[in-house]
Amino acid sequence: MLSSIFNQRFLRCIRSTTTHCRCKADDVRIAVKNKIKNGPSLKDFINESSGSTEVITHPPYIPYLPDNIQDANKRKVFFDVYGCQMNLSDTEIVWSILKKEGFERTNVEDEADIFLVMTCAIREGAETKIWHRLDHLRGFKRRRAISKNRSRPVKIGILGCMAERLKEKLIEKEKAVDVVAGPDSYRDLPRLLAVTENGQTAVNVLLSLDETYADVVPVRLNKDSVSAFISIMRGCDNMCTYCIVPFTRGRERSRPIDSIVEEVRHLADQGVKEITLLGQNVNSYRDVSQKTEKLTTRMAEDVDLSRFPTASAPSTVTLPEFATHRQAARLLDHC
Repeated sequence: MLSSIFNQRFLRCIRSTTTHCRCKADDVRIAVKNKIKNGPSLKDFINESSGSTEVITHPPYIPYLPDNIQDANKRKVFFDVYGCQMNLSDTEIVWSILKKEGFERTNVEDEADIFLVMTCAIREGAETKIWHRLDHLRGFKRRRAISKNRSRPVKIGILGCMAERLKEKLIEKEKAVDVVAGPDSYRDLPRLLAVTENGQTAVNVLLSLDETYADVVPVRLNKDSVSAFISIMRGCDNMCTYCIVPFTRGRERSRPIDSIVEEVRHLADQGVKEITLLGQNVNSYRDVSQKTEKLTTRMAEDVDLSRFPTASAPSTVTLPEFATHRQAARLLDHC
């Protein structure tokens, strides 16, 4: 009993006693609080950032890329194009991206340092042709490695739908392949090619929900032709049981209409008389960025061209579009 009373009195004594820590931690904490209180505010950072900034004119430093990246980019590219007109249009986009980075194009195999094969996966026969082409390129790469030009090793890149569909098989079966890039990763090609300089295999087959290459001005492979192709949309949402397009080119998305009209005018200034509007289903085209009239109406009214073929699917043609085709002679029927 006495022990219990003593314990209670002792606890009351402890609770009523005010203790103070005499260590230096309190002084440090108070000093930090004062420094924060008297330091710069968000307004000070905004004022400093509104001044003149340095204009960066040199490429960013990427530690895993070789030091001679600028020299590595000045190489000659040979294009192999298989499949549909969309692949031809994609090749012109790829060439525009690489040309901007300093690459050169050649039509002579012996001069080439990089072979880029734009592939098709819509039928087995198309893939068989590409496998045979890879057999030839593998041998060419082996011969270059033991020739007097071995200081210029050959790089082989597989682009497009087959790259998207058979990405694992291409890497495992074709040891000679250096780059595998899907239809939505062409902007990444300069980096992918640079990575291969260290003997690595570079792969980017990510599909995008918004990539349309609208800001890339294609460089025509045949500048003397009076016909040209313009891709106005990419991907498809139809999911037909017999078609692989939704799985190799992704979901449907359309380019802004202003970028299409600007590219058409640019081609018309170069002397092009016939432009084919391309897409998996061009009648599903819709510019969700702004409320505009139909693309075919803009093409018929705003641009001076002889003919406008369109590749479309009858299931999505509307009556107003039939009326537009009837009124504008330059708009042709389905290709």
